[in-house]
Amino acid sequence: MSKAELKKTLTRMSKEEIIGMVTEMYDVRPEARVYLEYWLNPDADAELERRKEMVNDMYFFRSGKLRRAPTATELKRVVKDFETLCYDPEKVADLLVYIADASLRWVVSGQKTQAAPRKSLERNIGIAREYVEKSGLEGVYGLRLDRMKEAAKDYYDNPPEPPRRGRRRWYRW
Repeated sequence: MSKAELKKTLTRMSKEEIIGMVTEMYDVRPEARVYLEYWLNPDADAELERRKEMVNDMYFFRSGKLRRAPTATELKRVVKDFETLCYDPEKVADLLVYIADASLRWVVSGQKTQAAPRKSLERNIGIAREYVEKSGLEGVYGLRLDRMKEAAKDYYDNPPEPPRRGRRRWYRW
């Protein structure tokens, strides 16, 4: 259905029918609920904090233990949904930098020294850097991204000792 057809259909509907359709969408579709709630009360800072919590929950359990790493598609969906609600380049850049930071915390706290987490971390930092440069926000986020990149490089150049599991006892018989 095109936008023109939608407009024609909506103009033919009564006010009560439109209200019924919107409330039905609100009940049935979670995406519509999020959009309508934001449309009624547009608070970009609260929505940004909600998205940051979503990202944090993708990497860590509430207890602080590690989850599996989220896929790039899951992270892109969080950013894309946030962009459609609130397109403020500084807030989107803040979310992307937070994703890179969460990725770095996940790698360091789990002592992940394999190649796959490193590529994912570097990709997240690169995506954030590209968006920050495109938006002209290097003065705000450039130093933070540089520090994250340097911390990741230091971590992988000097990997920590793997934790010992259990105690080995040698007995003489």
